[in-house]
Amino acid sequence: MIEVRVERDAAGALARLSSVGHASAAQSAACVAVSTLLKSSARAYATRPSIALNGSAPHPGMMQIELGTPQERDREYVCGVTELLMQGLRELAAEFPDEIALSESAAADHR
Repeated sequence: MIEVRVERDAAGALARLSSVGHASAAQSAACVAVSTLLKSSARAYATRPSIALNGSAPHPGMMQIELGTPQERDREYVCGVTELLMQGLRELAAEFPDEIALSESAAADHR
């Protein structure tokens, strides 16, 4: 089971994301899809040097991302990447409910 937890700020931008676990088969479509979506999103955020991004993938099956509050000029971009990320995760969780658990919440404003 892949457990993905997402926290978004009041404007809808990603604040934090954590993903832990694997799908039931080593190279299942669910596992590959989630990994690709998370890596691609992290790289999309990282293309903007003005976006404060911290992340790690210390072990296979584990990834964490944290974004600082985006500057005004980056907010639309960050919200767009976040919406694409969330749409993909929701669709994958619906298609593979036995392999992907997605939880979404609003981030506490303590950054």
